[in-house]
Amino acid sequence: MRKLDEAKRQQVAKARQEGRKTMLLMVFTEPGATEKVTTGLRELGATVEVSDGAVGYLRVEVPLDAVERAAALPSVTSVELDRLIPRDDPTPGVQPGVGPS
Repeated sequence: MRKLDEAKRQQVAKARQEGRKTMLLMVFTEPGATEKVTTGLRELGATVEVSDGAVGYLRVEVPLDAVERAAALPSVTSVELDRLIPRDDPTPGVQPGVGPS
């Protein structure tokens, strides 16, 4: 099953034209499948940078020639290419301008 849409395949093609050898992927997995997907990604030559099994998330550097195969691994639900999504800082504390006067 192919999990890359046309826009993502174009991103891979552009990276190839630029001479890149790897691509950063955010990989989302089915619940409980992070370890299985990690094994499959490593077999494709990927380097796992971040893994969070509680939410089914992996950030990996994948050889460019293996991006489509990585996206098509069983238990992968979706992938994002070369894009990090900023997260809010969950540290409790006082926000500037918020609180008692």
